[in-house]
Amino acid sequence: MWLFFIYLKTSYDYYRLETHIASFEERNEKLKDKIEAQRADYLYYSSEAYLEKYAKGSLGKKNLGEEVIVVEEVDPPEDITKKDINLLTVHEFKALPNQMKWWIYFFGDPAVIAKNTMDFNQAE
Repeated sequence: MWLFFIYLKTSYDYYRLETHIASFEERNEKLKDKIEAQRADYLYYSSEAYLEKYAKGSLGKKNLGEEVIVVEEVDPPEDITKKDINLLTVHEFKALPNQMKWWIYFFGDPAVIAKNTMDFNQAE
């Protein structure tokens, strides 16, 4: 009987030890994954590509010989949108935002575009 009790106790201790080791191994794997993710983040944030991206995006810097183009979304003036496109003068057409000129070019009346283009070329 005494031997059976010792066997049960030893088996239970062994089971507890194995589950404890398994939980530690699982925790170690999670920590390894977390460390790898943090290492990858560190390498990314310390790379030249990120520093350049941060300098350009947040600080407004640019590389030598590089040109920066800023495209702003501008609503066309209401008086122009309400006005008939056929009545635009050359100076009013020149004053339009570039995207509005392209809109007129692609979707406007071709006769107006041809007239404005001819007037524009003659004005120069």
